[in-house]
Amino acid sequence: IQSSTNSTNTFSLDEDFEENVESNFIDVSKLPDFFQSICKKFEGKDIPVALVSAITVMSSIIPNIFGIYENKKVYPNFYFYLVGKAGSGKSSMDFTKQLVSKIDVNRTSIQPYTERKEGSLLHLLEEKENDYSGSIHIPANSSAAGFTELLEAKGGVGLIFETEGDTLANIFKKEYGDYSDMFRKAFHHETISQYRKTEGKLMKISEPKLSVLISSTPKQFERIVPDVENGLFSRFSFMNLDSDDTFHDVFSEKHNNREDVIEELSFKSADLYYSLKNIETPVQIKLTHNQQQEFLTFFRKCKSVMINFVDQDLDATVHRIGLTCFRITQTLTVSRYIDKKITEKILFCCDDDFNTAMSMSNLFLVASKQMFEMIKKSTNNDIYDSRKKLFNELPVTVFTTAEAKVIGGRYKISERNVDRFLKTECFKKVGHGKWQKIEEI
Repeated sequence: IQSSTNSTNTFSLDEDFEENVESNFIDVSKLPDFFQSICKKFEGKDIPVALVSAITVMSSIIPNIFGIYENKKVYPNFYFYLVGKAGSGKSSMDFTKQLVSKIDVNRTSIQPYTERKEGSLLHLLEEKENDYSGSIHIPANSSAAGFTELLEAKGGVGLIFETEGDTLANIFKKEYGDYSDMFRKAFHHETISQYRKTEGKLMKISEPKLSVLISSTPKQFERIVPDVENGLFSRFSFMNLDSDDTFHDVFSEKHNNREDVIEELSFKSADLYYSLKNIETPVQIKLTHNQQQEFLTFFRKCKSVMINFVDQDLDATVHRIGLTCFRITQTLTVSRYIDKKITEKILFCCDDDFNTAMSMSNLFLVASKQMFEMIKKSTNNDIYDSRKKLFNELPVTVFTTAEAKVIGGRYKISERNVDRFLKTECFKKVGHGKWQKIEEI
């Protein structure tokens, strides 16, 4: 992964990206203060894990915020899946669950953050074990009917936070528990309905807003997403962690107050939630014209690279990571208003937040390629390998169609397919019958 402010030039299929994720993933100083506070309590590759996890969690508690994407209203909620072997650092996401611990979806307000003082009686929501009546959380270990009922009771909003992938894998295997189709619908805010014959009750959620955060080992992942065609794969944004061969200083006091910081931020997130819940007119988040053009250029390039050099089946993945990227800009933009009131009906995403979302998308795309190759073990990649060889052999300077066809012939690519290949986003036309390839793939 390469990171820069010019996001259209960052995408790369470089396999060896762990070190870059750790050191160049994002400029923490450019993040909203809320997320800076979280990142500063982590180090190395724990930073991106904590950051993306926190954004996912926060995306579940941003009511009355929307954007327009493909002429449809979309909301901040998205799905994140962290994959790694034991000891790879997945535990960094655990802390972020507490960011929404002070929120009761059945309430309209709590004592303002600015009025709370140390030692005062706070009368806040105290989550009881296994009590999900007012919590934003929905347990992954639910039946399909239970999932629907809880989501309906919470007004169609919810957060699934599961650190053991087997929990979800086991429930999906049971006939009464497979609500994976509802996962797929909720990602696009499509209507979820279910009829309970024993009670004569019809449950209908017209516009679900669900955020999902899951971590598991690679083997557990394959049980939840056994193939790339069931729709779940393309709806998740992935981060794939390698095992950490370092035994960390478990007695270090450097971040001893991490839980205190998260606790303090949980009050702020609650204030944000209730403030947004009580606004009269929903607020739209928009990208600037320049950001829109950069967004389109980047994802068009990504799609072309994925379907021409990896596999056609990654087409949907690119589209949905694009949607996730747009949703992340909503969460980041609104988080800058945690300590101040939103008075405008339209908020434009700032360049720092846009670049952060694009950098995350870059990471998700590469991780999706890795996860795709993990579960699609047997495939004929000859056509994709041939295209990549052709691309690599073409000069970095301007070349002609005829030159490309000669090279393509050596790899058994027909002249017609070479013509089609040249018209993709992997190349730009610089004259009649003259082309130049993109900088990198």
